[in-house]
Amino acid sequence: MKDRAAQGPAVIIVLAGSLGAFTLWDYYFGPFGGGVRVFDLLSVGLITLSLFTLLLYKGPLVTKSIRLPSVLWVLLFAQIALFILSGVIGSFRDQANFLRPTVGIWMGMSVFLVYYCVNVSGPWVDGVVRWLIIVHAVSLVVQFVTYYSTGVLINYQEITGAEPRVYSSIFRPSGLFLEPSSYSTTVIMLLLLRWRDRPMLDGVSWVALGSVVLTVSLFGLVAVLSIFVFFFWRQVWFWLGGCTLVLVTIFWFPDFRGLPASAKVQVANVVDRVQNLRSDVSISSRYKGLLENLSGTRAIPSRWFGRGLGNDYVEHSGASGIGFLLAAVGMVGALLWLAMAMGLSPRGRRIKVLFSVLLVLLAAQIWTMMFWWAWLGLLFNPSVAGPNLSRKSCNSIGGGQNPLLLFNNNFAQKSIP
Repeated sequence: MKDRAAQGPAVIIVLAGSLGAFTLWDYYFGPFGGGVRVFDLLSVGLITLSLFTLLLYKGPLVTKSIRLPSVLWVLLFAQIALFILSGVIGSFRDQANFLRPTVGIWMGMSVFLVYYCVNVSGPWVDGVVRWLIIVHAVSLVVQFVTYYSTGVLINYQEITGAEPRVYSSIFRPSGLFLEPSSYSTTVIMLLLLRWRDRPMLDGVSWVALGSVVLTVSLFGLVAVLSIFVFFFWRQVWFWLGGCTLVLVTIFWFPDFRGLPASAKVQVANVVDRVQNLRSDVSISSRYKGLLENLSGTRAIPSRWFGRGLGNDYVEHSGASGIGFLLAAVGMVGALLWLAMAMGLSPRGRRIKVLFSVLLVLLAAQIWTMMFWWAWLGLLFNPSVAGPNLSRKSCNSIGGGQNPLLLFNNNFAQKSIP
């Protein structure tokens, strides 16, 4: 009986480790863009093996314990059907380019189901995410300090033979990733997952926000500002701090008096990029096609219903996450997916979920990354109850019973310190 009870915690530990491995999605073995995300494949394989072992050990009891309200089952299968249909359309349109994104998304949906259907507590998720933020932030700070103190770049990607793209007019640290924007996207996602019910401006949150600012990623800076506005616009200190920041900026502009020389260069770089958004290569690749699509300069059928899954989304709708979605399923499909996402998330969390999803979709294409799907699963997971969502309300969404009894409940209720 003791060995039988240990099966649940073992799977929970595998899911925690896999979530950490999924955050290393920028490690490509092979050509960049055409290589293999080995941590994604290994983690998916390990999860599959663990669940298969659990199924063999406990038999039908596992499947019988998954009780979702009927409406959630409908939404889950509708989401799966949407992307399967998109993959089929893409295969007819361009057989040479549909395979990789289609396999990536279909594999990602299985990851989503696992993380959506696991019974874990809010403190458990907070504990895992907190340590992931610390690991990534420490790696970035060490890289930053080492470079400015010794002039040596710590290349965490050396094992793959890749070189981080951290040099422009200034040095912009990227931590364990190839680009500063990739670091910013990952840490912002971790922070939003931690704040899914209630924002917590503790030490770990400040470390996360500060490390994103340190990358001088334009998306990261906009994301940090958006997060503060969304979560704290009702707070008096937010307006006082904002006014103080504006006055300080006016006082320093244009020569930024009082700042160290290195900081002046950093600030000047950001100001220059903001003033020249139209000529910025990163902004243009992500949003030029998206704006053209939304403005109606594209063909009407593909704008409304998409072109199916494929690798030509950049030319059609830009290199952002929302661009990939619009290129694949069109405006109609994108609205349907957002509606399904809201239906799958707990009622008291839907506005925050919508904000989090839309913000992350403005970053780079993340639909074929397993971290995106695991993140969505935990973000929507109704068993992850926070201070503002009682476990009773989470476990009875739509009038159903506790939907997520797949793994050992006694272990899942314990928090990780």
